[in-house]
Amino acid sequence: MAVLRENLPNQFKEPASMALEMANAARPWGFDLEDVTVPTTIWQGGLDDVHTPAMGRYLAEHLPDTDLVFEPGYATFNFIDDFDTILTVLFEGSP
Repeated sequence: MAVLRENLPNQFKEPASMALEMANAARPWGFDLEDVTVPTTIWQGGLDDVHTPAMGRYLAEHLPDTDLVFEPGYATFNFIDDFDTILTVLFEGSP
């Protein structure tokens, strides 16, 4: 968490970098979500004010073979507290 807090100001130093991130989020990704063929787990926090619960639900509805893990009390970086669980899911399967 200390590394994330320390790096936060750096994320806004380069306006071009922020513009690129926003453009990447807004333009088509070049594939249809329905064409994704790997099992997917989406971790969504209810207090995340950047990636809203509606975004997570939309992805879960359009990605085949997807588990949506919704934690109402989590914000963007709360999942760091559950990193061991996330790694287990990545290596062993569904949550």
